[in-house]
Formats: sequence, structure tokens, C-alpha cells
Amino acid sequence: MPYKLSKSTSKYSAVSSITLEIRGNDQHPFRGFYVQAFDVNTKSPIGAWSNLEGSKTIDLCNAVMQSDRDDKQFIKLEWKAPAENSGKVYFKALIIQNFSTYWSNVLV
Repeated sequence: MPYKLSKSTSKYSAVSSITLEIRGNDQHPFRGFYVQAFDVNTKSPIGAWSNLEGSKTIDLCNAVMQSDRDDKQFIKLEWKAPAENSGKVYFKALIIQNFSTYWSNVLV
């Protein structure tokens, strides 16, 4: 996969935030993405997304995705922890290069 995904930390506490970045480059832009956050222990989707420039939320499943089909080289997402609880979180992503090339179940 020609993309780099990174997160600022794995640990969360009540109402903390974690930054998630997706990076492509000139030769390998990406067209779309879909990301969900999961609690490490319960494996349940948790939290919410904020500061969504170039993105939109899917509240039903606590996910975020691209808001257009333009090529992108970089996107920065902000995930907000639930108001109660603390623990560790992981992110599961789908990265779309084009309509026939994509990577699913990418763990961050």
C-alpha cells in the first residue's frame, strides 16, 4: 500500500482527542477513505469525529469518510473520545486509490 496512516496516540481518556493522518504523494494520491474507531477491549465502535475539513461523518456507525471524490495527498482527522471511559483505541480504515484499487481493513 503506497499510503502512510498514523495516529498521535493509542490511549484515550474522557473527552480527549486523537489525530489521525492519511498521507499519499504526487505519484499515489488517494480518492477516498472510510475510518472507524474501536475500543481495544470491547471491539465496539466508539467516539466521534470533529474538525472535518474535506470529510463528513456517518453518525450511525461512528465513522468518517471523504466529502468529495477529488484526489488527495493528505488528510488530517480528529477523533474525540467518549465523555465517559478511558482505554486504548484502534482505527480501521478503507483507503481508495481509484474505483478498482483500494485497501480495506487497514489497522492503525
